[in-house]
Amino acid sequence: MNPYLTYNLLIIVFLVLFNLGVAGLVAVVSWKDKAYRFFSLSIVALTAYEISSLLSDFPFGQLEQSYLIKADFVFGLLAAFLYFLFAQSLTMKSHNFSTIYTAVLGITTALFAILALFSNQIIKRVHVYDYGVDFSSGLLDYLFVVFIITEISIALSLLLKRHKTTQAVERMRSKYILAGSISIVSTTIVFLLLERLLITSEILEVGVSAKMLITRIGDLGVIAFVGITGYGILRHRLFGIRVWLGRTVFWLGVSLFGLVSAYVIALLESRLLGSIFSLPVMIINLFVALFFALLLAFTENYWRKQINIWTGKISFDEEELLEIFKSEIAKVQDTEDRLGLFLNYINRLFGPSKIAVLAFKEEDEMLSLYEGFNEGDKKLLEDENNLNRLINGIGTDVLNVENFTEDSSLLLLLKALNINLVLSTHDKEMVVLLGAPRTGEYNHKGSRLLRGLLMEACS
Repeated sequence: MNPYLTYNLLIIVFLVLFNLGVAGLVAVVSWKDKAYRFFSLSIVALTAYEISSLLSDFPFGQLEQSYLIKADFVFGLLAAFLYFLFAQSLTMKSHNFSTIYTAVLGITTALFAILALFSNQIIKRVHVYDYGVDFSSGLLDYLFVVFIITEISIALSLLLKRHKTTQAVERMRSKYILAGSISIVSTTIVFLLLERLLITSEILEVGVSAKMLITRIGDLGVIAFVGITGYGILRHRLFGIRVWLGRTVFWLGVSLFGLVSAYVIALLESRLLGSIFSLPVMIINLFVALFFALLLAFTENYWRKQINIWTGKISFDEEELLEIFKSEIAKVQDTEDRLGLFLNYINRLFGPSKIAVLAFKEEDEMLSLYEGFNEGDKKLLEDENNLNRLINGIGTDVLNVENFTEDSSLLLLLKALNINLVLSTHDKEMVVLLGAPRTGEYNHKGSRLLRGLLMEACS
């Protein structure tokens, strides 16, 4: 296989894993929202568009390659229309866009798809070369380009208007959606115009390398759109699915590592040792398999921890989460319900092994909420001497046990309770004790966010 086709194959694998992974995540956490359903479907259509284009360069035969190019046009039309529906659904609360215009765009999309499949008005001829395939433009191909550019430009203008009128919290998410949209719209326009001017119009002769470079522009735009826009949609939701996300990333990494290792080892053995099915080679492979199994067994916890830290870094925006929490806590008046909401956020952010929230009221009353504490832990913590030791020794900021160097009875108490982090309000009317995090870590960013949540819960 020549390097160009090898590159195509690698891009196909990446698109399937990355694009469909993002589409799946958006579908799981946002399927009830019509706009994000259209976003997920547009990613699927974009992925099919890219894959059909990349596969058309493989030497299947002229008829098969011709159908793949036609499929490329159809999926491209579908992706553009779904992207428009995504933008329209996202902005319909603040901007009205006539259903007549939507119907016209939908009907025109269907007509162009029919023409691309069953006539030579868009794709006049297909040319097969050693490096791949291209086509000559039919009479309506230029109208097709104008239609696509118009449709995606309308969608971008709707998103731009929405961004200008959204509130501060929503604007944080909107800027990512807008940035991803600008990347796909701009690269699509550049790609379509260069392709028609330099390749399909047959006006100018360009080299193979130039043709390949032009086709890669579209790939970059799709990846940027999916990555940036997908993150903008998911960023305030990821902290709620980080445990599941971390496990998925871990096992996906294990699968990919195993697949790549198997192919690399098979390639090396076939070149150096001959047949990979000979008895000596099979014995070697047995030891290699045992080595990798032991390597995974001894390093599994390390890799899981690193993945959890990584998901913690990408999965929340401190300012946005505080604003969302502030809007939710304002609707809750009962003290116990406010603490419950606070506990829910802590669990979704870090999943601590144990949580204790102690709220001190007047006349020595104390409201306590526990998760993961057994009766012995509760009795130890609620001992009068231990409570006084805790209140007098924690200060008014965040106490990270790992960074606590003072050898004291307070440190012994916290270690006996398996506590990693302690938070308190300035007046010490509320104290929060957290065990080891299952996701993320209690770094500066995480501790600062927890402190902000606590202040909002007590306000």
